[in-house]
Amino acid sequence: WARIFDFGNNQTVNMFLTPKSADGFVVFAMTTGGSSAEQRITTYYPFLEGQWYHFAITLEKNVATLYIDGKETGSNRVFSLKPKDLGNTTNNFIGKSQYPDPYFNGNIDEFEIFPYAMSADEVNLHMEKTAARVEKVKEIHMLKENYYKPQTADVIFENGLVGKARIYEWMVSPAVERGTFNMEIGYVRVFNKRYQVNVYIHMKNISLIDDLKIAHIMDDETGGATVKYAIIGNCGGELLFAIAEYDGGKLVKVKTKTVALEGEENVVSLTLPGADINKTRAFVWNKKLEPVAITVDRMLK
Repeated sequence: WARIFDFGNNQTVNMFLTPKSADGFVVFAMTTGGSSAEQRITTYYPFLEGQWYHFAITLEKNVATLYIDGKETGSNRVFSLKPKDLGNTTNNFIGKSQYPDPYFNGNIDEFEIFPYAMSADEVNLHMEKTAARVEKVKEIHMLKENYYKPQTADVIFENGLVGKARIYEWMVSPAVERGTFNMEIGYVRVFNKRYQVNVYIHMKNISLIDDLKIAHIMDDETGGATVKYAIIGNCGGELLFAIAEYDGGKLVKVKTKTVALEGEENVVSLTLPGADINKTRAFVWNKKLEPVAITVDRMLK
């Protein structure tokens, strides 16, 4: 039961990784109620003495995954505990256990903690990296007729490695003109650094929701204004509403709200982001993130 790491306060509250339990298994465990309440990943791996090995553990939602040398070797899909559930831990050990287990008899060269769950490709790249820097993130091209929400982008490293990284803060640009335009849709994280993702969208046709009308804009007590969208008729599904200011051709102070459309009449309110109402625009998308409604270039109180 020698530990690679063991973070916690005592034998009741802890999180640990051991390469060899009493039964010879690799175990990652977390508990807030002692050993009998541990949530675990248990797997076997044929380690050889005198060899280096790379371990990685990812926690996302209720799924815990263990990787050894870049390959998934075990998982637990009902892993509900999170490191934050341990609270402020005081006994954070490398190579030492909360229990009277022997110290880890080996070398530990590198230990890193990331604030997000790496993908399998990123774990493998991290295992293989030799001070590799990202050379570029490949562009993504999409057609309106084959519209989709990309989840990952290809990352190319200077040393020739290629892998995928998850896209964060994804949002379709509120451009509804025909033609081709470039859009920054978010970023990817690679080894805890952010890189911009560029997407080229080729728009051929723009469909409008005929029953969608911008009803009116109301003054409010804060000195701003609220725009109300009235949807007459049952469009079905849900829409994403957004308002934003333009600053040098870029969107700033973006506010969004997702609304489920039920019945024959729906109203959604959004407070305008600034006092300069003339520079504010309103946009709407359907659940496929296709721009489906009009824009308003000038909105007056």
